[in-house]
Amino acid sequence: MRVWCRAYWAAKESCTDDEYEDAYAWWPRGRQLDGVIGDRFNFAAADGATASSYSGLWANQLVLGFVTGKLREDNLPEALPLLSKRWQKKAPKRTASWWAEQSLERGAFAALVGLTLERNGTNAGAWSWRGLAVGDSCLVHMHEHSVVSFPIGRADQFGTTPILLSTNPSALEAALVERKGISGLGVDGDRFYLMTDALAQWFLRESERGDEPWYALEDFVRDPDAPPFREWLTDLRRAGRIRNDDVTLVRIEVE
Repeated sequence: MRVWCRAYWAAKESCTDDEYEDAYAWWPRGRQLDGVIGDRFNFAAADGATASSYSGLWANQLVLGFVTGKLREDNLPEALPLLSKRWQKKAPKRTASWWAEQSLERGAFAALVGLTLERNGTNAGAWSWRGLAVGDSCLVHMHEHSVVSFPIGRADQFGTTPILLSTNPSALEAALVERKGISGLGVDGDRFYLMTDALAQWFLRESERGDEPWYALEDFVRDPDAPPFREWLTDLRRAGRIRNDDVTLVRIEVE
């Protein structure tokens, strides 16, 4: 199984890169996967909730936990408290204001979406995929022009208060109820996109209008004359076609 992968990201408009609160990762680790051959690959993207403290740090813990196999659909009750303890060690012990102290006590929250690709048996051309999601970040599987979006399938299903993974133990039960899984068989040439909520909502809205937004996402890879990702995103924001939020895209293609 040969895999290509690229990631694109941007903080909210008017924010610096240091204020970016999403995260992404893959395994095997590396700056990029450019035709890498292997039997198993893990990818993840997470969207830290802006209203919580150090959510970007928590998002990073979640994606690293998933791609290294420490966080899985079947071990969330055991794995999340361990990742929360790591977050607590990295988060500052003191903050500058009382409201920041209260926010820190409430914990950090983030949406997570993960993808595993795995070769089946000894047949190099047979492979399968599995997805895990908690919250409103999405995995899109594309076979030719066929689109499957998980865990949200329509643009109008995005809300303002999704259930998220949290460092707060009191939120664990809700996260366990919300977790969703999906699986399927892959075909050479299939593509996957991991997208945080603002970009996923734009993608689904454009699809529902009869447009083909995947071509825009492919241009960054295939068209040397296409505008850079951040320039393209800025144009979308200023045209009011996408919410002003942190944006992350992880694009995967398999042969």
